[in-house]
Amino acid sequence: MAPLRPEPRLVAVQDEGLTVLYDPVDCVADIVFVHGLQGHPRKTWACKADAEVGGGGSSTRKRSPFRGLKGLVSRKKGTSSDENRELGSDVFWPLDLLPADCPNARILTFGYESNISRWFEGPANQNTIFHHAKDLLYALEAQRLRCNGRGLIFVVHSLGGIIIKDVLRRSADEQVESLLDIFKSTKAVLFLGTPHRGSNMAETGKMLQRLAAASGFSTNNRNLNALQTKSTELEVVHEGFMKLYQRSPRPFEVSTFQEAQGLAGVTYLGLSEKVVDDVSSSFTGTERCQTINANHMSMCRYMTKTDNGYKKVVGEIQIYLATVEEEEDEEAMAKQAKAGIASSPTLSSTYCT
Repeated sequence: MAPLRPEPRLVAVQDEGLTVLYDPVDCVADIVFVHGLQGHPRKTWACKADAEVGGGGSSTRKRSPFRGLKGLVSRKKGTSSDENRELGSDVFWPLDLLPADCPNARILTFGYESNISRWFEGPANQNTIFHHAKDLLYALEAQRLRCNGRGLIFVVHSLGGIIIKDVLRRSADEQVESLLDIFKSTKAVLFLGTPHRGSNMAETGKMLQRLAAASGFSTNNRNLNALQTKSTELEVVHEGFMKLYQRSPRPFEVSTFQEAQGLAGVTYLGLSEKVVDDVSSSFTGTERCQTINANHMSMCRYMTKTDNGYKKVVGEIQIYLATVEEEEDEEAMAKQAKAGIASSPTLSSTYCT
């Protein structure tokens, strides 16, 4: 018997910028989702109704390998009407599943133009990783003006992990308190298939992108260049992020999730291999590291709470949320104790009455 799908929640997700998906009254932390290259703030995390649940629990769509290949170099930008039509036909787990398991966390998703090629849709966005990181940093500042100090947990896929590393690197160097607060409030980053050391698949992507450009399509190779093995951009971001992570005491925690499969049905161009290999997707080699039995694109899509990938990712989120709650309880007890001492009569005042 197939597992029951949850009733979809009606939230229109913006293609660019932050969208609040869930905002409880008793919020203790923000969970922010950031998609990767060729991704989308909703579609990256959504599982279509025609998806199959693989052996490891993560969901994969029934699709031609040629459609998956095209997905490496293009993504059609949806309209609001397209978005609304899809609401009832997929499971968007950050909205449809996660709130029940993390009821006291605000959930947000961030979108940015990450296409490396645009098909019949005008010029491709020429922004780099650094531009996207600055956009997200300022968007978070504006979103959190009334809740500075609230814990932050990032869930990031592929290129989204590089962007978050640069966000924290920039935030830590800021003099403006509202920007510095992003770094100071970060409790954990969950990396899903992030190429910390680059990916050889970027070379394949560049080749496909050149084919698109030769056909007259608008392209942007800046993000692909940044994702190549031994990329200068990756080295700059990773070195700055490592300096933060290695501070004592450690300011935040890291969890890594690695893809266990290549792209099924695509044996040419090396695409049957993992998009991000285990060496590149490992942060330090000593962090909490798990595998998800899915390929690079489906490792972040879950149909139900019983999906093994969902249980692994949400289990880590809940561990970090429990830590945030413990810290808040300790702070509250300390404030109560301080208030009690301040309000209790002193020895001198007792004798003067």
